[in-house]
Amino acid sequence: MENKNESRFYFLLEIGKNIDHQSERMKKAFDFVNHKNYRAEWIDFDYLKIKNLSTKDPSYRIVIENFDDSNSSFEYLRHKELRIISPIVIFYCFRNICLQPFCDLPLRPYPIFSQCMRGLEVTSSHLSPIKQRQIKNKIEMMSGKYCNNLHTTTSFLVTDSMLSQKTRSAIENNIPIMNIEWIESCWLKYQYEYRRAGEMDIVSKYQVLIFHKLNIVVSGQSMKEREEIKNLVETNGGHYNPSSENDVHENVYNQDEDDNYEEMNDENETQLNQVEDEVDVENDDVEEYECDRNMCSLIQGENEEQNLEMNAPIPTIMFSGFEREEKLRLSKLCNEKIPEIIIKDDSIVTSELTHLILVEPCGTEKVYAAIVAGAFILKPNYIEDSIKTNTLLNEKEYQWGNGIDDEKIGTCGPKLMKSAIKWNNHLKQIKQSMFHGHKFLLLFDVTKFNCKMLMSCANILRAGGAEIIHPDEFNNVEKEELLELLHHIDYAIIQWREGQNLYY
Repeated sequence: MENKNESRFYFLLEIGKNIDHQSERMKKAFDFVNHKNYRAEWIDFDYLKIKNLSTKDPSYRIVIENFDDSNSSFEYLRHKELRIISPIVIFYCFRNICLQPFCDLPLRPYPIFSQCMRGLEVTSSHLSPIKQRQIKNKIEMMSGKYCNNLHTTTSFLVTDSMLSQKTRSAIENNIPIMNIEWIESCWLKYQYEYRRAGEMDIVSKYQVLIFHKLNIVVSGQSMKEREEIKNLVETNGGHYNPSSENDVHENVYNQDEDDNYEEMNDENETQLNQVEDEVDVENDDVEEYECDRNMCSLIQGENEEQNLEMNAPIPTIMFSGFEREEKLRLSKLCNEKIPEIIIKDDSIVTSELTHLILVEPCGTEKVYAAIVAGAFILKPNYIEDSIKTNTLLNEKEYQWGNGIDDEKIGTCGPKLMKSAIKWNNHLKQIKQSMFHGHKFLLLFDVTKFNCKMLMSCANILRAGGAEIIHPDEFNNVEKEELLELLHHIDYAIIQWREGQNLYY
């Protein structure tokens, strides 16, 4: 899974202090970890608190089975933002239990119950804010990523309406549309079977049909054609109406043969104007998504200024190089003083990042990931001045590498920071991240190599919109299908032997 010399697993004693009294699942996970020669130990909760583990340290995991909010140990560890996983997460890495195992554990700090949705990016539409929060929590607990907006990198849309703006955009971009039972079934069933939520047999079971909950009326067609349309509508989740007396969402008509079409169409235009994402639109973010060329066709009659305002991503800010106390202070002030922003405290940069506040330029994973994501890389006084004015200021004069106080950059960063500005301008102009649409295959042998550098490369590529493919994904794949998959891979990255330098 990871570097065995560095990784530590603390198995929390939850049922008394006797190891024999712990659950079978916990004991089995402990045996698996020990069998692979990782550092694992059973630990009492009081002793664990004394260890004073850091959120910055990615090398440890606290294994706990009871994720219930009423569990005081779990609540304490979650409040401290420590790296909590359930034993199910570990089982997802072992071939004799999981049919499609992962080769490493997720690095994210918030509690992870399984890896059922790992690698998936999910958004929703036409759901109440309460239901949104519930599925967001479950998706993240299952190692997935929940986004308010629909992106070109979105894996699935969860909705109960086929008439929302997000739904139409998802259809145009071939993004699968799922019902909410998909999330619930993964949470209640599939994660305990060590399945992946994106498996085709699971997706096909919960995918929303194209006419889901739509009333369809037909006019001007022959009886035979009406019967064919009726069968098509009803087998795809819709309701067929023989007349237009009921509320109708779609009409199928022959204009030449139907003299009454104009009257009927006028009625239904009024009905259609009311069919929106009606559930708390302000909080549901149903109209917000990032556009590519195909998505833009959905927004008719809007001028360019309105489109840009509507599609602007929510400012997402991360800090790098700050002392823990200073970062917490600034994060708290940002949340209090600056409206409608997201502060992320994570070791991994994702494609949603818009602002990286950097103490001083350096060539770290976070910096490179911010560059490929098209984020602004800014000096600390940017966030301090923004807090004073209660709004995010224009970034131009605060960017590292903009020529202002460049003598303070030192020897490490001038060219890198100037390059970051150029890439930021270019990526905003083309409205996509650096590696958008590219597929990378990672090739390595976990038994021989330290995969830390390769995993950093993967994190950077993901931040830039790339799709990362592991060799494990080729398990149980037929030769013809494998050749087809390889045909669509753009690049392969091969793990270098330790100690060998790469010159450039």
